[in-house]
Amino acid sequence: MKLSKKAGGVVVAGVLAATAALSASGATAQGARYRADLRPVPHAASADAGSNVTGTAIVSRVASRVSVRLNARGLTPGLPHAMHIHGELKARNECPPARADVNDQVSSTDPGTPDGLVSLGEGFPFYGPVQVSFTTSGDTSDASALALDRFPVAQADGDLSYERRIMVPHKIAAKTGKLHVVVHGVDLDGDGAYSNLQEATLPVACGELNHTP
Repeated sequence: MKLSKKAGGVVVAGVLAATAALSASGATAQGARYRADLRPVPHAASADAGSNVTGTAIVSRVASRVSVRLNARGLTPGLPHAMHIHGELKARNECPPARADVNDQVSSTDPGTPDGLVSLGEGFPFYGPVQVSFTTSGDTSDASALALDRFPVAQADGDLSYERRIMVPHKIAAKTGKLHVVVHGVDLDGDGAYSNLQEATLPVACGELNHTP
């Protein structure tokens, strides 16, 4: 069968359009990769029991499918550590500076007497709410932000490794490059357990997620 020049042009145009569409979908399928360099939240050395948590978090996503790999060191051994992606989806986010410490209450940000610790509440205006929880099983939404029985436990040397593939709502996944990873938890009094909410929720490391090749 012979095609007219006009018909042939339509076929060629259709093939080119299909090729372009496949290329575009292939680029999307490749997704994006983000890295957060975790650095200690700036507590006063006299107040944080010598906490010095560092590490890296790699977040790879294809649409709403997200793969997380996080390695941290310097954590309190033998205790679970809540880890999240934090951030306001429509605002600028950052890791809290030392000046965030304005009060000695766990959740209050009202001016008072600083205690040398940047609490969960004091860090909130900087890194925003929990968007994703890095739990080891089950739910990974903000509803699991304090599910300590499902967060990874630091080894005897204070190291922690975490890997998991999860589904994240598209509106959150699409903003990954504007969000932060925050790690929580330190045994301030050295009794081998979290004695109160402050110890369990205290942010100890934070890092901005940046796009990386």
